[in-house]
Amino acid sequence: MSYINSLSQTQYLMSQIQSQQTQLNTLSDQISSGQVSTNFSGYSPAAGRLSIALRAQLERNTTYANTIGTLTQTTAVVANSLTDVQDTLSSLKATATKLATATTQDNGQALQISATSSLQSIISALNVTVDGQSPFSGGAVNTSGQTNYPIASADTIGTLVKAALNTASAGGTITLTDAQVNAAIAGVIGASGTALTNWYVPGTTGAPSQPVQIADDRTVAASVSALPVASGGSSDAVLQTLQTAAAIAYVTPADFGGSLQLYQSYIASTIKPALGAVQSLSEVAATNGTVESTLQNQLTANQAQTTIITNSVSSTEEVDQAQAISKLDNLQTQLQASYEVTAQLKGLSLAAYLG
Repeated sequence: MSYINSLSQTQYLMSQIQSQQTQLNTLSDQISSGQVSTNFSGYSPAAGRLSIALRAQLERNTTYANTIGTLTQTTAVVANSLTDVQDTLSSLKATATKLATATTQDNGQALQISATSSLQSIISALNVTVDGQSPFSGGAVNTSGQTNYPIASADTIGTLVKAALNTASAGGTITLTDAQVNAAIAGVIGASGTALTNWYVPGTTGAPSQPVQIADDRTVAASVSALPVASGGSSDAVLQTLQTAAAIAYVTPADFGGSLQLYQSYIASTIKPALGAVQSLSEVAATNGTVESTLQNQLTANQAQTTIITNSVSSTEEVDQAQAISKLDNLQTQLQASYEVTAQLKGLSLAAYLG
């Protein structure tokens, strides 16, 4: 048997052995971890970039899912509150109908007590909170120190309305017209200036919150600001509701010079605005329902996308165990053969070479 002692051939074969050993170690690590690599440097440039992009998208989708969960809770609370307000306002309309036909002032006073309680219920429903934040504040932060937030208490509103009516009637010496009564109420419960801050007390800011990101290409505004349109809100529904409820709860025959007939005529005229307020609330509820549906649809889409991305990450990063084991076996065979050839080139037996 002839032996070849070429240094260059031996060095070449040694480099091949080192390469095969590196591959063998890599395959062993992959089989052990189940991953192509434990860090991105072990991927090809294209696979590394793809893996980073996919994982970034998964993180965003997790954030979107959490946001959607919070907003879904908010829209559910808003839906319940609006239903309560609508039901109470409808009850107030029935109370107004009874007031318009009351035979005595005593009967009227009993109904007004009921109306005041209804106003308190409406305000309570509008001051509901989700995780300490009122969805009807439009995202405003409560820095006002007000216990009732963002709607002032029924007692506060009642005191201001009664004072305004008393001033307008010069202490009951002037018989007010329907228009004058409405103007007095609007001066307390209005859309801007002091007439706004009398009842809407959200703190330092009151504009509707900015839309929230729920997908890479979609945002949604889930808060329902009680702020009226003239001050940057999206609906006058809450303003109309409070004005109507205050009229039924706090206007008395004394504001019409003690005339029960004039008072009843005025109360009868509030039934139409009450219906208008109920309709406005229905429109707000419909908008909230649309947001609710949008959130659920987007959550479904995000979940489907997350499944696809997760599978893509797996195909990019995870190792086919059966294939890797097969490669490992083949590589071990090749490495053994390389050792034997190298040993022959050095004029050594394999046992001597390995020793």
